[in-house]
Amino acid sequence: MRRTRDLARLFTALQNTISEHYIGWTQTRVTLQAVAQGFTADAVMDTHLTWEQIQQLLSDLGDAAHWPFLQAVETDSAEVSHLYPLELYELWCHDLANLECAWSPFTTTCPRVFYRERVLLHAYSGRRRPGDFQWFVDKIAETKHLQDVMVVSVDLVIDSTWGDISRPSTQKYWLDAIADGYVVGMLSGPPCCTWSIARGKVVLGRPQPEHRGPRIIRTRQCLWGLPSLSLREMQQLHDGHVLLGFSMQGMVRLATTGGLGVLEHPGEPEQADAASIWRLPLMQFLLNLPGFQLRECAQGLLGATSTKRTGLLTLNLPDLSLHIRANAIRPDLPRAATIGVDAEGRFRTAILKEYPPAFCRGLAASFLSHFPPVDHLVDLDRLPAAFLERCRSMVSTEMGHAIGADFAR
Repeated sequence: MRRTRDLARLFTALQNTISEHYIGWTQTRVTLQAVAQGFTADAVMDTHLTWEQIQQLLSDLGDAAHWPFLQAVETDSAEVSHLYPLELYELWCHDLANLECAWSPFTTTCPRVFYRERVLLHAYSGRRRPGDFQWFVDKIAETKHLQDVMVVSVDLVIDSTWGDISRPSTQKYWLDAIADGYVVGMLSGPPCCTWSIARGKVVLGRPQPEHRGPRIIRTRQCLWGLPSLSLREMQQLHDGHVLLGFSMQGMVRLATTGGLGVLEHPGEPEQADAASIWRLPLMQFLLNLPGFQLRECAQGLLGATSTKRTGLLTLNLPDLSLHIRANAIRPDLPRAATIGVDAEGRFRTAILKEYPPAFCRGLAASFLSHFPPVDHLVDLDRLPAAFLERCRSMVSTEMGHAIGADFAR
């Protein structure tokens, strides 16, 4: 009976001690396993507990069932979309983003494993075209004699299964590949149609001057969507959340493997009440992590038809701004506006979904400047055959002729 009470008190004391430290659940379990392996029979002589009891105690501490915060919240619904309400996650991210030290990186890290093939994911790449990101990666890699560099286009227009990020299995496939070190970097530009400041504006070029574009469905107070929306608008929001979420998860996983990344989205708007991904507490938290930086550029200096202020969440690319600036083709910003419709009734903002060639060249040059050269005297391992075959099948070479829709159902 006494040993049972002592074990319970020791368990509670150890739980409290662990809870006082900023430590992840995975690291906690690894630490407990290491303690269990190093706890010898001789060490038991200093306690009145048996070796088996100590091992069971450490095993219980590493069991999620003994930590209430890791358990799902009780609910009447048969399906639970979140362990906790979204507002609680927002609060956690806000608090973490405002800590003096939101992240304590390991003092020692394992060196990244490099394979002979270097894979770059281009999420939501759209149609292939001369002067796109892949075009310049191929050209620059050739001039630098970098072999086995490939850009994998993860987009529905390229592959209806492995380019469809709305499929959980597809998401898992690419995120696992990133975590395994098979992917060196990722460029993503999740759709901005639900975030666009062009929503709700008077549409120039329409016969009725009072005609407005799609209504606003996000605000700064409701970054994840207004409470009263149509079914189509809710579907648009859901798709936008999924694609943005994949981009952010991919960036975080790349951070754990020493990878490279750029997440592109319209720059933070000047309007105080407008929605923007840069105002998400989760994004503010990411910007406190090592290697992450928020840059801003004007694509108008790189060939876009309007100013197009652009925000870039970068990972381990400290010189990206220099490469972007080096590829500017205009000394001044264009004055044209892209809100409205053209003579054929198409929204002028559609063309802005595709990056101008000079912008693509700057992005490609920045990524490749951090690629280690392949030493041909060293026999580097090749990527797993099945993964390599999948990637090669998604290296698109056929040029497209039409800009795809933001939202298709």
